[in-house]
Amino acid sequence: MSTIPEKTQSNNDAALKKLRKENLQMRSAIQELNVLNDLAVATGSELEIDKILDTTVKKSLQALSGEQGEILLLNEEDERQLKTLVRQFDNDGFMSRRVGFDVTGWVLQHQQPLLSNNLAEDERFELTEQEIAGIRNLVCVPIFSKGELLGVLTVLNKHEGGNFESNDVRLLTIIAAQSGQLIRHRQLQAEMLEKQRLEQELTIARNIQMGLIPREYPTNKKLTIAGFIRTADKVGGDYYDFFELPSGRIAITIADVSGHGPGAALIMTMVKGILHTLTKNEQSPADILHNLNAVLSRIAPPEMFVTMVFAIFDSMNGKLEMANAGHHPLFIRKQNGDLASLHPIAPALNVIAEAQYQNVTHQLVSGDTAFVYTDGIPEAFDSKGNMFTEKRLIDCFSKKQHKSPAEIIDNIVNNIDAFCGKNPPQDDMAMVITKFLD
Repeated sequence: MSTIPEKTQSNNDAALKKLRKENLQMRSAIQELNVLNDLAVATGSELEIDKILDTTVKKSLQALSGEQGEILLLNEEDERQLKTLVRQFDNDGFMSRRVGFDVTGWVLQHQQPLLSNNLAEDERFELTEQEIAGIRNLVCVPIFSKGELLGVLTVLNKHEGGNFESNDVRLLTIIAAQSGQLIRHRQLQAEMLEKQRLEQELTIARNIQMGLIPREYPTNKKLTIAGFIRTADKVGGDYYDFFELPSGRIAITIADVSGHGPGAALIMTMVKGILHTLTKNEQSPADILHNLNAVLSRIAPPEMFVTMVFAIFDSMNGKLEMANAGHHPLFIRKQNGDLASLHPIAPALNVIAEAQYQNVTHQLVSGDTAFVYTDGIPEAFDSKGNMFTEKRLIDCFSKKQHKSPAEIIDNIVNNIDAFCGKNPPQDDMAMVITKFLD
């Protein structure tokens, strides 16, 4: 009977061992591919982040034979907080066990996978009694997308009391990497859709706001009027208006709500509605501001205030009557070149509930030009941080005083644009110019 030489038997054993190892590696690679393929198919058509997270945890449990899994995402506004929690169990009757921040925080801090097969005796962590009682072992890995840390993925308690192995860590890391790319992609999609929605809403709001600005000038042979407005954002808090009162006199107002953007625009819209209601009764400018302030003090947020000039032009006798609520002066360039400044001192609206306002009357002659504006114009900046200034503004106004209000405004706007260049406006801008013609 022939026997296999000892050396030949040893070589056969080594070859068999190598073949088994290669088969094991091949099965492991096939398993990984199957898991990743299943994950890609299951999440490929999903648009909602929560469903993607839910599927990721389910596939992780199946791949690692775990009893419970969870995924936590970093809060985008505060990276120290974890905001999104999705948890899955291998059956409906399993009691929920939650990993505390002491464990997940370690993964976030070190940004590397964690494997612990005896969590209760792991000296790296101070665990709660609930964690010690409910968690035997775990694998916890960070979720990245293009180097950006998004959160952590955890699988708890190997089935049948088994231990997690290095292959489990490797597989969960691969799942986290693929999921991270998909999660970030969906987050960016959601952010883009939200941005588009907000831009659409702002466009609608801007159209509504611009619709509140008067498009037609009052028909009065003795008074010509022009106005201008430019918002720093899509919507803003500057406002001007002119309209005919029941007596035939012309009311002109300009206002500046603190701040800019949607909040200021909302207050501005409210101010216009209240103002038009108040002016149905013939009241003085001071009474109008007093009553408007009383209403705003009841309904407007206390941190918001409004500066305003309200003026009434009586073309029959050439009188201008005005009141000021914490706004810039109303300037009048006389036909002879003199400059008058009407600036009765009083607080802005919604600052002092019972504030009193003062009427000032000015007699106009033919050719007198009145000018009022908001602070976004003199406080416009160029790219070097230089301010346009009130002096430069008054100079631009004065040099074209013999022109029509519309031409004067065009000259001022051209000078502002030339001064600021490509530097975007930091605040809303508005102005109104009127010319009295006897």
